[in-house]
Amino acid sequence: MDDAKLEASPAATAPISRSARLAFPGRNLAALAVLANLLGSVGGGRVLSAGKGVTDFRLLGSGSLMALLLGSVSSLLVLRLAARARHTGRALTVVSALSIIASGALLGLYVRSGASGQLSGTAAVAVFGLLVLRCALWFAARSLRTGLVSAASGAWLGLSEGAYFGGLVIGLLIGTPAWLGGSAVISALALDLLLLAAALAADMRFGLRRPPVASAPPKAAAQATRSRLQLSAAFATATAAFAAATIACQIVVFQLADWLARSPRAGTRAWADPALAAFYLGVAITAVLASVNRPALVRLGESPPGVSFTQQRRAAGSLGSDRPPISVSLIALVAGTLVTGGVLTIWRVAGGTHGIGLLPGLGALLSIAIGSGVFEVLVLALLSRLSADGAAALALAIGLAGSTATVAMLLMLIAGQHAAVWACVNAAGLLSAVLLVRRATVGGVLGFSSWPDAGSRREQPSM
Repeated sequence: MDDAKLEASPAATAPISRSARLAFPGRNLAALAVLANLLGSVGGGRVLSAGKGVTDFRLLGSGSLMALLLGSVSSLLVLRLAARARHTGRALTVVSALSIIASGALLGLYVRSGASGQLSGTAAVAVFGLLVLRCALWFAARSLRTGLVSAASGAWLGLSEGAYFGGLVIGLLIGTPAWLGGSAVISALALDLLLLAAALAADMRFGLRRPPVASAPPKAAAQATRSRLQLSAAFATATAAFAAATIACQIVVFQLADWLARSPRAGTRAWADPALAAFYLGVAITAVLASVNRPALVRLGESPPGVSFTQQRRAAGSLGSDRPPISVSLIALVAGTLVTGGVLTIWRVAGGTHGIGLLPGLGALLSIAIGSGVFEVLVLALLSRLSADGAAALALAIGLAGSTATVAMLLMLIAGQHAAVWACVNAAGLLSAVLLVRRATVGGVLGFSSWPDAGSRREQPSM
């Protein structure tokens, strides 16, 4: 699953008090948070790349991808614990320090095992558990940084998200020299430790600052801290649509990357990381653009639901758009066609005598990247709808969708990996998402209720 949505959406929709904005030190610390996100993602990408095939758990596929999914779900628990801290900067420092401990333990355990190939038995279980913990802390630290950056400005929020995804792409694509014993896994973990140490140095600047004094009235502050989970009638269908779209695109690409990583051909295995990088590159570009043009679900009259791109109007302090919405069915069709086309192309040429050629491979990766970017538009629109029920509801939705995607990944690994199955899952998932969106939007217009558009009443949410 696109592991990152929890922290971006509530931060983008929650109002920031004037005292919090004045207390935030501005561009210098925002730049440090962006840099820390970049460094942490480069290290995480290297661990994700080098960790494929480390354990002999055939049920879990290549291993690191399943750890990534489980870590994204587990990070919600870490964030729940961090939310109890009075000082977000200090909570970020603790999570960042724990990331170093987890990565160091992972490196020490792997070195102590003396393994030059796959681990088995107790060592494999311990390494897989530490991989899940490393991913959970990685996502949690990224979420906390995003929340701090959002206090500065929306522009910095987009840079923070772009740094996260961009660092992940860099980490997947770069190789580390065979030093520290000549093992690629050891080299990647050592590099991860160095990058996490640099990220901790940046995060400590937040921990040393005094927290801003709350300026909200006592009654409003008490209501904000009760964290009551109040769900709308459309919550279940919107969450189900989110999970279906995630399985249709992200899990299908993960299945392709896992299949490539376990190929007996070295040339075919080399395409596993680029396939993942293509997915995250498309998501990264859309995430950055969405910080300016925010997608939101709308329904105009009796027409089918669509996605409208709203732009923040600084003078009025609101969001608005005069552009007509794009049909959800069209978005799903384009995303499904491009992602499935790229996956099927790589599957077909990889089974040939000469393996994956450069031009067909690059064309397939471009198709996956563009399709993933279109898929992210639908996901962000769904998350904007879910955020209307509050941050707690959004966290629950992401946890449910992430758990569903993890189960789907496991079931598809058990059933066997084949391109025909992936194509059917992609089509069925996106069709289900479209039908669920239509059901969720029956009876009114759904969108960003936090920013009503005074200049365009026809797209005003009616909750």
